[in-house]
Amino acid sequence: MNNLPYSPKLRKAIDEIKGVLDKYDIAGLIVLHEPNHGEFLLNINPSYSCISFQADGLRINTKPFESTESKNEAVKNTCNMTSSLFEMAFKQVQNLKLIDDLVTEKFEAKHTKGKFTDRRSTDN
Repeated sequence: MNNLPYSPKLRKAIDEIKGVLDKYDIAGLIVLHEPNHGEFLLNINPSYSCISFQADGLRINTKPFESTESKNEAVKNTCNMTSSLFEMAFKQVQNLKLIDDLVTEKFEAKHTKGKFTDRRSTDN
């Protein structure tokens, strides 16, 4: 039994997925699950984005984009990224809620809280 505050298997999978996102220079929202554990990744800092997570929160930085045109393009791409990720995630959450309600009712499930982590919550 795993007594760690995270799942090593899920952590390894997230690391591999992060590598794919980095390799292809893309953003992504990933949620993984195994019994009693969940792991998530929100990658919002591909090269076309002007936002990133820092230790103290979200950072917006257009300085790496030298020209006004490239700054404007980065802002446009960043806004498109956050809006698209939100819209897709919201739709999937709605679908998952319907599925969860159906399964919970069908099996009269009694839910317990799992352990949900991301790298920042366990790598202190």
